[in-house]
Amino acid sequence: MQRLSEEEFKENVKAWAEEKGLLKFENRFPQFAKVLEEVQEIIVALNKVDRALAEDNRSDYDEARLLLSDAIGDSFVTLEILSLQVNMSSIDCKTQAWNEIKGRTGKMIAGSFVKDKK
Repeated sequence: MQRLSEEEFKENVKAWAEEKGLLKFENRFPQFAKVLEEVQEIIVALNKVDRALAEDNRSDYDEARLLLSDAIGDSFVTLEILSLQVNMSSIDCKTQAWNEIKGRTGKMIAGSFVKDKK
């Protein structure tokens, strides 16, 4: 499998979405439903990874990791398409998010970062 650059990924997804007729503003809500569907697949894959680890089953673990990689990738694809539908650059969205969190303080609670209140 050839590894794509971020730019190649964006170009390929845009071309694919254009070919399928997805890049219309009015498709933004159905597209968001697709985002949620793909994110749910991450949960399924994470559970399979955990199960394989608990059973010390290398073959199932490798298969679950492929499922996880696919689910995360599909989530990126659906988010890229959504950003195009609403005429936003995904890198601008990522930059906005990074600038929002980069100076954030907080603490870890039960495996999750909880930001300090402002």
